[in-house]
Amino acid sequence: MVRFIMPVLALMLTPTAHAAKRKKVETYPPSRLTTLRTGLLSTLMVAKGAEAYNRLISTRVTNVGGIEAREVAVFVESSKGLAIPLRGPKVLPPGASGVYVTSFRLPAGMLLKSHATAVCSTCRR
Repeated sequence: MVRFIMPVLALMLTPTAHAAKRKKVETYPPSRLTTLRTGLLSTLMVAKGAEAYNRLISTRVTNVGGIEAREVAVFVESSKGLAIPLRGPKVLPPGASGVYVTSFRLPAGMLLKSHATAVCSTCRR
């Protein structure tokens, strides 16, 4: 038994022993992210008889970062927790602005926040 172990140990300790080669791990630069800034909301109120409601909601969103903002989604929250999506460009190049609008019948008693929220797939969280 000792005769068998000694040659194996001798092979493992020799400089010509086959060692596992190190795998090269590629490093990538950290992903760059951008920032979106939203302006104040503009709302158009309509009154029909005793009923008043918001008819048009819009805001301007600017990409203040250095890379393109992709899959941009903008929404406004109401006082009751309702999220109202706004339509506009899905891609904003660096330094560009876009206008996001929606036509939504919201009762006058339900208040909107004073700003919209913008998110994208390349934005900081």
